[in-house]
Amino acid sequence: MGDWKPPLATSASERKMLTDVDAFGWHFVNVMESAEEGPFSYTIGLWRTWQHPEIIITGLRTEVAPLLLRNVVEKVQKGWRASQTERDPDILEGFDCGYAAVPPSKRNKAGFAHWYYGICGFELVQLLWPDKRNRLPGDDDWDASYRETQQLLFEDS
Repeated sequence: MGDWKPPLATSASERKMLTDVDAFGWHFVNVMESAEEGPFSYTIGLWRTWQHPEIIITGLRTEVAPLLLRNVVEKVQKGWRASQTERDPDILEGFDCGYAAVPPSKRNKAGFAHWYYGICGFELVQLLWPDKRNRLPGDDDWDASYRETQQLLFEDS
């Protein structure tokens, strides 16, 4: 990351994030549901520590999403990289997950990551979770009613 330097922390949450990234290589941010959108969670530190895109997951409760993010990070720590062409059976027991690149125009959703990386930027992929029949967004027979819960950041909208 060249001449990158961590930002100056001015709040307890910023200090916690910087400490976690220094100690563990990553941190997660939970954003609670609001009137405008559902909950979402994302990582900070993967790009700096392992040169792996940060991961964002939308539409799952903030008690559940970090568990899935942790499962992904455990794989990243061992050298694994998210693939947009392969299903991942190791994240959610009994189901497959998938990944999709988030375009720069939608990366602002990960606001704390923008603060952390500044002008250096970062890559971001969305962790996609399946419907009850183990179909993922993009599969021909995916249950589109899940679109109300799982905001698809890789789509133009």
